[in-house]
Amino acid sequence: MPNFTICLTGHTGYIGSHFVEFLKRRGHTPFLIGREANPTRPILGCEVAKPWASIVELKRQLQDLENPVVVNIAGFFASNHKEVNFSDLIESNFGYSISIMEAISDLPEAKMVNVGTSWEFDDSGNKSPANFYAQLKACNSSVADWYAFYHDIRIINLKLNDTFGGNDNRAKLLPMLKLHYVKGTVAELKFSTQPINLLHISDVCEGLLHAAQQTFELSPRKSETAFLLARETVTLIDLVRRINALGQGMLRVNFQGDHPTEHRLREIWRDAPLLEGWEPKLVLNQALKNYFQSE
Repeated sequence: MPNFTICLTGHTGYIGSHFVEFLKRRGHTPFLIGREANPTRPILGCEVAKPWASIVELKRQLQDLENPVVVNIAGFFASNHKEVNFSDLIESNFGYSISIMEAISDLPEAKMVNVGTSWEFDDSGNKSPANFYAQLKACNSSVADWYAFYHDIRIINLKLNDTFGGNDNRAKLLPMLKLHYVKGTVAELKFSTQPINLLHISDVCEGLLHAAQQTFELSPRKSETAFLLARETVTLIDLVRRINALGQGMLRVNFQGDHPTEHRLREIWRDAPLLEGWEPKLVLNQALKNYFQSE
């Protein structure tokens, strides 16, 4: 495989910041792309894009790189859209990403890993976004398919489910459970039967790099959809049991119910097409042990 440059959006976020450190450990020098007209803070071991006032300016910078592969992680998550986060959702999950696609549209043999969410699909693989965030990611993927066909870009639309591990300050399930685990307080959860598929951040980073390498195997004008999923899908109550089986603490949880009556629990698309040539290295029990006891 020829040498290539990972061009990364969303490097300040949870996944992006871990991916930057992962790439540096693997001997890569990632090229970090900030938002339009915003300076990017220098990071040791990385190159950063100069502030760009137009897509043309960004395109000129990308043209000087060796075999650039854009890994587009940028996004803004909100389970429910409101007036206060509406603009951020649109710009972060759609507008900014489209600007990046346009910037690489004329590059020879342009390549991109475009990160979305598994919540764009229902448990049978039908397109059924669970919320506005997932809808915007689905629109993002559709536009990526268009760019792939009409501008000769090779794109993998990579879908993630729930991620955890390492330093995680997000308002997500696992950081919340870890906080209660450490403090000995009671976590309030809804339905114990809710299925969940958790992938450790180390496996996510491995998958992102593998997807970048896989773009070289795609045919021109080719886009494909692939998922990064853990081997196991468990229920919330099983997750709590596994955490408590670690033996160095006790997670106390109050479930509101086991069998919802007002709506069907959202399932995971268990037969989703996985990223070819990749599989997670950590089993769930080991990943939970790492997160709750050492990370």
